[in-house]
Order: sequence, then C-alpha cells, then structure tokens
Amino acid sequence: MALASLVAGTLGGLVTYATTTRLAAAALRLGLVAEVLPADKLLARAWALAEDLVRKPTLLLRYTRLLFTEYLRRQMHDLLGYGLAMESLALFEKPETPAAPDKR
Repeated sequence: MALASLVAGTLGGLVTYATTTRLAAAALRLGLVAEVLPADKLLARAWALAEDLVRKPTLLLRYTRLLFTEYLRRQMHDLLGYGLAMESLALFEKPETPAAPDKR
C-alpha cells in the first residue's frame, strides 16, 4: 500500500499546486492513472465508466472499495488515540502574555 501513500501524499500535493498537462502526462507515464483525456471528452468518458460500474455485481464493488480503503482506515484507527491526546493537551495551553517593557 505504499503506492496509496505516494498517490495520496506526494501526487496529491502536486496536483493541488501544479495542475498542468505535464503533470497528467507524468502520472500516465508512472502508471498512476489509466488515461488522460482532453476536457471536452472527460464528461462522456466519466458517464461511460459509471454505466460500466452499474453493470457490475454489487458485492464486487463493495469488496473492492473495502480493499482499497482498509489501509487508510487502519492508519486512522491506529493514530486516533494519539490525535485525541494531542488535542486534549492543546486545551491546557495558556496563551503567552507579552513581556512588560523594562522601565529603567
């Protein structure tokens, strides 16, 4: 599942800040995406894929989703206690008061 982390982390950040045609071509070359389409053909292709998914068995779709989300679910579960502890500790933080000017 290292690929999922790579896609979610590194490529996700790149897509957010640098949405370019070169990035799409690089993702295609690396095998992170199956195809790259021009904007005018994108909606038609999305509908074709959606219609293909509708014809698949429901259990196949459900278990495929579970397969791909299990890694992220496990990471969230493993780090939940740590995150809650950090959030609780942050509640005890007292804002720093600015130091009084030195009157000499």
